[in-house]
Amino acid sequence: MSNVTTLTTASDELPTQVASLMLPICEHFLLLPNVSVAEIIGCPTIEAVKNKPKWFLGFIEWRSIHVPIISFEIANGMDPSKVSEPRRVAVLNGITGDNGLPFFCLATQGIPRLTRVYTETIVESESAEGDLEFMRVIVNGEDAVIPEVEKLEAMISDNL
Repeated sequence: MSNVTTLTTASDELPTQVASLMLPICEHFLLLPNVSVAEIIGCPTIEAVKNKPKWFLGFIEWRSIHVPIISFEIANGMDPSKVSEPRRVAVLNGITGDNGLPFFCLATQGIPRLTRVYTETIVESESAEGDLEFMRVIVNGEDAVIPEVEKLEAMISDNL
């Protein structure tokens, strides 16, 4: 009978830190891993569309691609009159594998900040509000929301 030793490799372990971005929106920050964000750009001209929900702001041209742009706050239930015009746009990589939605944009209210999220410095703070919030957290001393990106993508796909 032979002895079998199980080795744990670095790829089997959970990361102790995640390079992330804090995206400023109206009342707080959205916390997203860096790898989910393709680019942050100044807010270009938004091509408005008719017969869409208020959160669906329209489309922008990014790298010769027609990309939908949305307001997370409005999609999550905030009164549209309380949401400012976007100052910047976060272009996100699609994660669901929908070929019709390889990228989508979130309107932001300022310049995102890089942050490192360590497992020991992130704590759940209060209950999530709205269907698009996975969790509210305190990370490095600041309040943030981890969004439900898959639900957000599904909402966008349903309105294309």
